[in-house]
Amino acid sequence: MRNENLLSEIASGKEVYFENSFEETAFRNIPEGGYEAKQKKGTPYKVEGAPNKLVDAILEGKMISAEEYKKY
Repeated sequence: MRNENLLSEIASGKEVYFENSFEETAFRNIPEGGYEAKQKKGTPYKVEGAPNKLVDAILEGKMISAEEYKKY
């Protein structure tokens, strides 16, 4: 299961990048706490609460590289 791999990476305290491909939104796990989101060609912003896009991205479990996140 991809989402189990994603969850274990997040739990390990690493900075992890992943996406919600349906919503075309990428996320960055911030090891100090919280998440950052970025829509295609958009500016990164701090995620407040647990919006559906974030929950769906975690369930999808599609990790991406830091470079892919930067280009998103």
